[in-house]
Amino acid sequence: MLNIKTKQGYTIFVPEYVDNSSTYVLLEKEEWFERELPFLVRWLRPGMRVIDVGANLGVYTLAAARAVGAGGHVYSIEPGAHPRKYLEASCETSGLGNVSIIPQAISDFDGHGYLKGDDSELASLAEHVDEGVEVETVAVARLDTLADRMGWDGVEFLKIDVEGGEHKVVTGGWEFLRRNSPLIMFEFRSDAGTDSRARRELEALGYRIYRILGNGEYLVPAPECKELPVHDLNLFAVKGDRIRELEAKGLLVDSETEIDAADMTDFLDLDSWIASPFATSLEMSREDFSGCLQDRVLLNFLVSINRKAPARVRYGALLYAWSTSRSLISAHPSLNQWLTHSRLAWELGDVMETLAANRYVNERIRSEAVAGLFVPPLPRFDNIAIEPGYELDWFSCVLGEQAIRSVAHSTAFEPQLEKTLLVLCTNRYATPEMARALILRRLWNGNTDDITDGLWQLASDGLNPQIWNPSSWGGI
Repeated sequence: MLNIKTKQGYTIFVPEYVDNSSTYVLLEKEEWFERELPFLVRWLRPGMRVIDVGANLGVYTLAAARAVGAGGHVYSIEPGAHPRKYLEASCETSGLGNVSIIPQAISDFDGHGYLKGDDSELASLAEHVDEGVEVETVAVARLDTLADRMGWDGVEFLKIDVEGGEHKVVTGGWEFLRRNSPLIMFEFRSDAGTDSRARRELEALGYRIYRILGNGEYLVPAPECKELPVHDLNLFAVKGDRIRELEAKGLLVDSETEIDAADMTDFLDLDSWIASPFATSLEMSREDFSGCLQDRVLLNFLVSINRKAPARVRYGALLYAWSTSRSLISAHPSLNQWLTHSRLAWELGDVMETLAANRYVNERIRSEAVAGLFVPPLPRFDNIAIEPGYELDWFSCVLGEQAIRSVAHSTAFEPQLEKTLLVLCTNRYATPEMARALILRRLWNGNTDDITDGLWQLASDGLNPQIWNPSSWGGI
């Protein structure tokens, strides 16, 4: 087993081979790739009770256990023996007395079933299988049955990730969900596409459906599943007082109303932006932000990223900036407008529009000058100055990183990204995550001779420096 420290503050045991997707992602990013997890860590409070249906290795279980503290409790439900042994090791090593691991599958019936699939961590539950198919026999219960057995009441959060059987979990838990009305996160997308069945079951129970915004800070109303951004994997179901509670905490916006917030001076921290390394390097001033529509796009964008502003205003300003930007690039496209547009698309989680803007800029950045104000395509670069003589490095790195992060949740899922990683890792603005990703891709492909000392050194600048040296990889 391999033990990894994460940005959420917990440590987790994972399989000791890089072609396991969970191992790869956690080594690369030192956190899980889903935006939902940081959101939940912000919302969960000491004393809360959590149910994790389909816990797998325990990414959500471990983060939630840390957030709810000794006075709270996490019921971690994982039927697969293989992932469960890693979860048990993580809980034991971390001394988590507030986690109960339940070796059970949850569906719409009581009895037994079969886990099938090539990857035991991503196995799906079947009631019947053909003779000769390799499966693991597991106990199955309805959520209502297990809730009565365990005495579950006052549960605040329920996560459901069971590889296509989410609707059955909801169907088998109607009475429990009527009594408790927890905040629910459920997976709706798989390799086979989107699945609206769990959504429909939850809506029938009075829940309203939301998605996490691209920047991962708050929930917004979700369109139909087939219309959601391609990288969205999970949705949230909320109802009643929980909606108002999340709104009051700035964690949910319940409308899609555009707001022109450019003149809302209480929510526009222009001086802080002008003092940022990026804006300072371009010698931006207050006078630059006046006089044209593009400037109103920028001012609304600045309101949208101001965490002191109400979430309703932030989201409304982002929507206004987005719609105005779309009109501008349709009528008079320019590099600075497309650069800003790519950031707005990124913040909204619109992957296809992000990639379209990225391609437009990439095709022109070496031959056209950037004239006029713009914002960096990625948040990280708000705090990175464009240094004289290194302008091309800055643009190459921000556009390359944005493309990689837009194409896939992790480089584990896109082998062709290795060439882009190789270029990025020679850039002065390269990150340790880029180096770790390139090393992992080469370890996966058996190209260990191509890993330089400099690459190992850059990769070690993180939470797990002991892992990133050649001697650590003999058995992996």
